[in-house]
Amino acid sequence: MAVPSAFYRPLVAAFEQRGWTAQTLRSRGFGRDETAASRNVDWSYDDGINDIADAVAKARADDPDRPVIVLGHSIGAQLAAGHELNHVPSDGFVGVGAAVPHYKHYPFGGVPLIFMGLGVPLINRVWGHVPKPMFGGPGAGP
Repeated sequence: MAVPSAFYRPLVAAFEQRGWTAQTLRSRGFGRDETAASRNVDWSYDDGINDIADAVAKARADDPDRPVIVLGHSIGAQLAAGHELNHVPSDGFVGVGAAVPHYKHYPFGGVPLIFMGLGVPLINRVWGHVPKPMFGGPGAGP
């Protein structure tokens, strides 16, 4: 979240130096010339998951013999996991800095996580989107 795809250009270049084909997918609302989230502009996890599904399908159509590996960072890893569970899976999945949103993995039994989880929908209702600096906003509503 809040990281434009251009941030990953050095990673793509490193993959290409090894002879691999690589590409990034845009982070909705965070790239140059992207419309930021607002009360009137919104998107969902499903939209991000479908973006990945479209990219995987295109990569397979472009070169059916080439394996397709999906790498996701942070929320991108969550979206990639959603893709793997809900679409024809890729040939490999790598999650980097991916959170496990389970209360047992957080201090105090996840109580702060509960307050955050309850607060995000309320904040979204007031602003119509998730504003900065929450989760690197402005981001789409939950």
